[in-house]
Amino acid sequence: MADNPAIHQYRVPLRWSDFDRYGHVMNANYVEIAQEARLAYKEAYFDPAGMEDFAAFVRKLDLDFRKPIEPEGNSVLLVESQVVEVGNSSFVTRQEIKDKHGRIACVVETVSVAVDMDTQMPRPLTEEEREVMRLESTLAKAADKAEAESGSGPSARGVQLDSLGDEISYDDEISYGDEVDYGDEVGYGDEVDYGDEIGYDD
Repeated sequence: MADNPAIHQYRVPLRWSDFDRYGHVMNANYVEIAQEARLAYKEAYFDPAGMEDFAAFVRKLDLDFRKPIEPEGNSVLLVESQVVEVGNSSFVTRQEIKDKHGRIACVVETVSVAVDMDTQMPRPLTEEEREVMRLESTLAKAADKAEAESGSGPSARGVQLDSLGDEISYDDEISYGDEVDYGDEVGYGDEVDYGDEIGYDD
């Protein structure tokens, strides 16, 4: 994924509070690490295009825990982010969180929905916003195709994501205030879905 021109790379320093009693980065903290990297992604791609006010709410998070990260030698993690799908009001960001050896510890796929901050409701993406994200998605797919044709390795994206057009609706109001349990019980390979209470309609 690192050789793909559409990839945004961001380094996140770890704190002792990021680790649990077993000496591993806590599952919930991967959510914070991924979010920090997504904010940096926005600053890198949207802000230079004059879209500093662009806002999107997370509808769903899928976390695939591949391997634990231990404190020794891992003071900084590398997060590689890219937009892999762009819909009418939504987009999917895929992120790989890697240890000091470049091994993938966690893959985070996030469905986000553009929001009108005046109404706090979902809205369609503008053509300019879609163009920024479509460019990144197109570059990512082109790099995947070139890699596959060269036989140098598997596709950078391990999962082929379907169109979100039939899945995302924004008829319903967004609800706030519900507690989210990030899950001490979440194990490696489990799916975490925080978006069941929010309905959207393309």
